Amino acid sequence: MPVAVSGRRLGAALLVLAVAGSAAAAAGSSAPAPRPAEGTATSDLTLLSLSVGGHPLTVGHLVLSSGVADGISTNTPLSSGTTSYGRRSVSAGSLSVPSTTSNGLLPATVSRLVTVTSPAASMTAGAGFARAGMDSLGAVTVLGLPLAIDGTATTTTHVDGAHAGADKTLEVRNLALPSIAGLLGALGLDIRKLPSSTLTTLAQELGLVDSSITDARAALDAALGPVQPQLTAAEQQVSAARDAVAAATSDVAGKTTQLATATTALDAATQSLQAALGTTPHLVRAKLLGLPTPAVSLPAVLPTPTALPTALPTALQTPLPTPLPTVLPTDLPTALPTAVPTTLPLPSIPAVVPPAAQPAVDVYHAADTAYTDALAQLNAATGALNTANGLLNTASSAVNTLLSTVQSQVDTLVHSIIGVLGKTPLVSVDRFTVSTEASATSASKGGQTAKVVSGEIQGVHVLGNDVLTQAHLADPVELSSLGGAPIDLLEKQIAAVTGTLSSVLSAVPGLPTLSVPAPQIELLSTTTSTGIAGGFGTARNLVKALQITLPPLTIPPAVQLPSSNLGVLRVKAVGDVLTHPLVLGVGTMQDTASFRPGVADSSGVVPPAVGSGTTGTLNGPPASGPTGTTPTGTTPSGSTPQGTPTAGGPSSNPQLPRT
Repeated sequence: MPVAVSGRRLGAALLVLAVAGSAAAAAGSSAPAPRPAEGTATSDLTLLSLSVGGHPLTVGHLVLSSGVADGISTNTPLSSGTTSYGRRSVSAGSLSVPSTTSNGLLPATVSRLVTVTSPAASMTAGAGFARAGMDSLGAVTVLGLPLAIDGTATTTTHVDGAHAGADKTLEVRNLALPSIAGLLGALGLDIRKLPSSTLTTLAQELGLVDSSITDARAALDAALGPVQPQLTAAEQQVSAARDAVAAATSDVAGKTTQLATATTALDAATQSLQAALGTTPHLVRAKLLGLPTPAVSLPAVLPTPTALPTALPTALQTPLPTPLPTVLPTDLPTALPTAVPTTLPLPSIPAVVPPAAQPAVDVYHAADTAYTDALAQLNAATGALNTANGLLNTASSAVNTLLSTVQSQVDTLVHSIIGVLGKTPLVSVDRFTVSTEASATSASKGGQTAKVVSGEIQGVHVLGNDVLTQAHLADPVELSSLGGAPIDLLEKQIAAVTGTLSSVLSAVPGLPTLSVPAPQIELLSTTTSTGIAGGFGTARNLVKALQITLPPLTIPPAVQLPSSNLGVLRVKAVGDVLTHPLVLGVGTMQDTASFRPGVADSSGVVPPAVGSGTTGTLNGPPASGPTGTTPTGTTPSGSTPQGTPTAGGPSSNPQLPRT
């Protein structure tokens, strides 16, 4: 039935509706626009990184990435430079990746330096999460030397409407690098050619003397007893002769410089005199009459002595430290420099010299006298060097004759020392575990966490030295206890041990260019950061569990191996060789998280997260999301996955400081 409405009532109703609509519009404009939660989380784990002979490699590289509605896990078993081998990814469901061997994969220039068997990996990914793990750490051989290592690794990323987080746990067991003797030998240094005194000092200062070395030393001392007085006297003669050779060599060098200066002055004076005499009237008339012209030209460069030896021959393997024999040269030079000419062709000066030419004649005579004196002094210095070399040869022969009576005992001692050095790893660790976390629950200050959650390290030895005990630390020690002074003490103790290796091997008598820099050992280096960027809360941590660098060595010819079949050495123009640095990293771990909570509409309802049925375009978080297609799997059921931030925020657990 139609209802009649008066004009006045209709106008009032329209007015009421208009006012109500304006109020509703005003209320709507003041409420925040609805926005879903957004975030990303990434986890990056490299089990082993190497640089050998200038070739970089990585072994066991896991990369996980998650967004609110997707996730992806990627495993790269082996990489060499920019080339990857066996890379596999999963974005929905699970995937097992078998181990990969480097045989037939790496280029020949790399495969002869390193062989690898990568660890097997298991991976899972789905909407908002990714997980991966390894039940072993594979196997690696560097320069023909096996690297002992075992352990496990797990890592997770997870993003939902409440947070974004990434975490991982790495456990390494029974880690042992090759021995220092093996590494130096692989790089081209033949330690068997080092003096026995140097090897004995190295074993003593590193605290590596065992019963085999003690017994061998006692046997040598007993054999040396009867000849020790004669040997001491002969060593003194060798020392004096060596000093005389050094002084004579320096004197010859100085006299050679003086002769070069005198030669230059005489040449200039001769040219000046030639010019003066060649233009005088009576000489011009003599030329016209067919009289002989004075021969005044001198050679531009005078003959000089051949190069004298700048370094004495290499040391014997037999000498021992005081009171045992010191290092002695064996093969001294027998060919000495030839004498320079004692006379030079002089200009024929007329009996009557014009007054204008007299100054040039005087300068010439002075230069000639200086040259003659310099030549005589150089000849005398060369003779003195000849005599000193002869005395050194005689004294060295006497010492060698005496030492030959105890050569077998010396060989036994050297063999014992090299045996100990050959079974002492550069670095070994019984066990260490480290767990890391990066998470964000808000875009407000204090809602982000980046830290080392927990960890422990046990049995750390550097060149056979228990550095934890020597630094007065517990063994095992919790990582949370290594902050501040304790880690400083540990670093100093490691530097002291590696410095001993460098100081002994870089100061070998008779080998001035031999250089063995101290290995650099960085243990549990940590960097963390949290903040707010682009409206997202962000967190990031980076942990390098162990980083070892053996800097370049300089190896002179006397102690080089006959050949470096591994191609590691970079040869200089002459003589010495310089090796590439050797770098090994164990457990490089990085976690990042970025999160922005959702915003409700006026009814208090938070819209669905991006990628789960909403439309439109929203700004993403600062960290890029994973690549690949959106997974179709559902979020797994069960307990909360790893990566959920620890209750209590950033201050709930102590952080390991950067070392």
